Amino acid sequence: MTGRLRTIVALACTAAMSMATDVVAAENAPDTNVGGLDEVVVSAQRRTESAQDVPISITALSGDQLTARGIDSLLEIAQVTPGLQFQAIGATSVPFLRGVGAAVSSSGAEATVALVVDGVYIAAQPASLMSLNNIDSIEVDKGPQGTLFGRNATGGVIQVRTRRPTQESRLDMTVGYGNYQTVDGSLYGTTGITSTLAADISLSYHDQGDGYGTNLFDGSDVYRGYDYVARTKWLWTPTDSTEITFIGDWEKLRSQTGFATRLPRKGELGLDQRGRLGFQYSGGFYDVDLNFPSGNVTQTRGGSVDFLQRFGVANLRSITAYHTQDVVGRVDFDLTPNDGSHQTFKPTEKTFSEELQLLSPDGSKLSWVGGLYFYQDTSGYDPVFINYAQPNGANLHNTTIESEMKTKSYAAFGQTTIPLPFDSRLTLGVRYTNDKRDFRLNQSAAAAPPATVSQVGSETWPKTTFRAGLDHRFSAQALGYVQVSTGFKSGLFNTQTVQSVPGQPASVPLPVQPEKITAYEVGLKSDYLENRLRFNLAAFYYDYKDQQVNAFIGSTRTLLNAASSKIKGIDFELTGKPSDKMTLSWTGSYLHARYDKFPTAPLFVPVPAPGIGNIATPKDASGNDDVNSPAFTTTLAINYAVPLGTNRIDLNANAYYNSGYFFDFANTRKQGGYTWLNASAKWTFGRNAAYSVTLWGDNLLDREVYSSVNQVGLGPAGLFGGDSITIRPPRTYGVRLGASF
Repeated sequence: MTGRLRTIVALACTAAMSMATDVVAAENAPDTNVGGLDEVVVSAQRRTESAQDVPISITALSGDQLTARGIDSLLEIAQVTPGLQFQAIGATSVPFLRGVGAAVSSSGAEATVALVVDGVYIAAQPASLMSLNNIDSIEVDKGPQGTLFGRNATGGVIQVRTRRPTQESRLDMTVGYGNYQTVDGSLYGTTGITSTLAADISLSYHDQGDGYGTNLFDGSDVYRGYDYVARTKWLWTPTDSTEITFIGDWEKLRSQTGFATRLPRKGELGLDQRGRLGFQYSGGFYDVDLNFPSGNVTQTRGGSVDFLQRFGVANLRSITAYHTQDVVGRVDFDLTPNDGSHQTFKPTEKTFSEELQLLSPDGSKLSWVGGLYFYQDTSGYDPVFINYAQPNGANLHNTTIESEMKTKSYAAFGQTTIPLPFDSRLTLGVRYTNDKRDFRLNQSAAAAPPATVSQVGSETWPKTTFRAGLDHRFSAQALGYVQVSTGFKSGLFNTQTVQSVPGQPASVPLPVQPEKITAYEVGLKSDYLENRLRFNLAAFYYDYKDQQVNAFIGSTRTLLNAASSKIKGIDFELTGKPSDKMTLSWTGSYLHARYDKFPTAPLFVPVPAPGIGNIATPKDASGNDDVNSPAFTTTLAINYAVPLGTNRIDLNANAYYNSGYFFDFANTRKQGGYTWLNASAKWTFGRNAAYSVTLWGDNLLDREVYSSVNQVGLGPAGLFGGDSITIRPPRTYGVRLGASF
C-alpha cells in the first residue's frame, strides 16, 4: 500500500470515528428522536436488495437525494459518485469509472460503462446526456459487470430506475426560472385505471434562452439549448404472481457541448497555438469565434415490455426493448472565423434486445439467476459531409461518407450465491458472449483527392467472462468481501472515416479489437448505532488490456488498440445522521492509473508560432497517467431540515473536489484541481405539505472547468488543426415552485 493510500485510509477511518462521536453525542441528548439512514434498494445482482447487502462497491442515491444535491442530468452524477468522470466528445459524453473508459465516439462505439434504464441496456452514447426526471433511484455498480450485464460493462454499470405507477392517484408539478433565461417545468402523474392496471406519465421541459458565451464572429449566443422528455409506464397485474410493465419514452435534445469549440488563448493550457491562416483566439473562457454555426439536435424514441411471472419455485422474467436515435450535428472543424473545413453529420442507431431470466424465488437461501440475451443494433452515418475551403493548397474536394455497422450478439449467463458455514457466502458466475459485426463504408468525392473508397468487413468476437467472490458477515451490521471479476468491451469498426489495415488496400477496413479487464477487489460495508452511521470501504486493482483509444490524425478520427494499464485505488463512503434533522456524508476516491504499455501513443506537439495547430508524433507514453483519471475526488454533503410548525425548510449543500486530470496521452493538457459547490433551500408548506419553493444554485464558486480538450493534428495545407476546447457551465441559479396533489 502506498504512503498516500495509507493516508487516505487513515483519514477515512479517523473521520468515521469523529462522526461516530458526533452521532453518539446526539444519541445521548435527551430530546433527540432519531431514525436510521434511508435504505436504497439496488439490482446489481438482477434482484432487488439493499445496497448494504450486495458484496460489490456501489454508489446508490434516491431521486429525492439527487434533487436535494442539485443533480438533474446523468453528467452531474459524477459529483456524487467517487471515481466517476465524463468527457464530452461531439454529440456524446463518455463515462470513465475508476480510470476505465474509452474516448471513442463514432456511431456504434458503445461506452465502456454501460447505461441501463429500467432493466434495458441503452447502447447509443448520446443518451448519456439525458436529463433525470421521474427518477426513483440511481446506482453506479463499480468494476466489471461482465457476468450479469455482459458486453460493454468493463468499467461498471449505471442503472437508472424510474418511479413505479400506483393505484393511488398523485400529481406532482414543478415550474422554475433561472439565469440565462432558463425555464424548467416537470409533471408526474399516476393513477389506477382498473383494479389491475395502473399508469403514469412524466413530462420534462428545459429551455435555456441565453448562452453562457458569445460567438465573436457574429455576436450570437453559444452554449444554449433545450431538452424535452416524455415517458409513460403502465403496470398490469392480472394476478398476484404476474406483472407486465409497458414503457414508452421520447426525448429531444439540442446541445452545443462538444460542438461550440474554440482554440486555446495564448498561454492557456501552456500553449501558444494558432489556427487556420495564423488565427489566434483571444476571447473569453465561454466564448468562441466560428464562422460555421455548430451544435446538434438528438432525438430518441423507444419502448420496452417487462414480463415477470412468479411460479413459487422460480421467477421468470422477459425484457423486450426497442430504441432508435437520430442526431443532426454541425461542427466548425478549423475552430476559426476563417474558411477551412466544417462537417455536417447524421449518425443513426436502431437497437433491439431480448433478455430471458430465470431467478430463484424471493427469500430463497440459495440465490441464483440464469439467462439468455440477444442484442441487435444497426448504426452508422447517413451521411458525414466534409466541406473544404475552395480552392485550397491540398486540392481537397468536398467529401461524403456513408456507413453502416450491424451487430448481433448472443449470450448465456448464470450466477449463484451459495451459503457457507460461519455466516459466509460464495458467489460464482460465468457468461459466454458471441458478438458479430458486419460493416460497410463508402467514401466519395467530386474528384480525387480524397479517393473514392468502398469498404466491406466482418468480424466475430467470442468471449467468456466470470466472477468469483467470497463474503462474510462479521456481524448483522458488517459485511466484508473479496472478489475477482472480468469484463470486455466489444470490438468494432470505424464508422466515421476510412481506416484501413496497414499494408493492405484502402478497401480493407481495420477492425478495432475488444478491450479486456481483470479486476480484484476487497471491501467492507458496515452500519453502526442503529443504522445512523454508515462506513463503506473498497480497495481495487485492475489489469486493463488492449484499451480502445481515439485520436484525430489530420482529418481522420483514428481508433486504436494501443494501450494497457495498471490501475489501483480505494473508494470510501461515510454517512451519518446525528439527528432526524441532519444528515452528513463524505465520499471519496483515490486512483493511481498509469499506462503500463503504450509504445506508439499519438502525441500532439504544438507547432511553434507562427505555425499552425499540432504535429501528431508516435511516442512512448508508458508510465504516463491515464486520461480522465483524477488522483483524488471527494464530496462533502449536508442536509438539514428546519421544522416550522407544520411547514419545513430543507437546507442542502454539496461540495465536490477534483484534484485534476489529463486530457492527452502525453500528459501536457491538464484540467487543474477545482471545487464545485451546489446548494439549495426548499420551503415546504400548506396542507399536507402540498406546496414548495426552492432556491438553488450550481457551481456557486463560479469555477472555470473544461468539459473536454481534444487534440487535432495539422490538416493538409493548414486547413485545420489545434486543440478543440469545450467547457462546463458557469454559475447558475434560480427558483423552482412545486405542488403535489
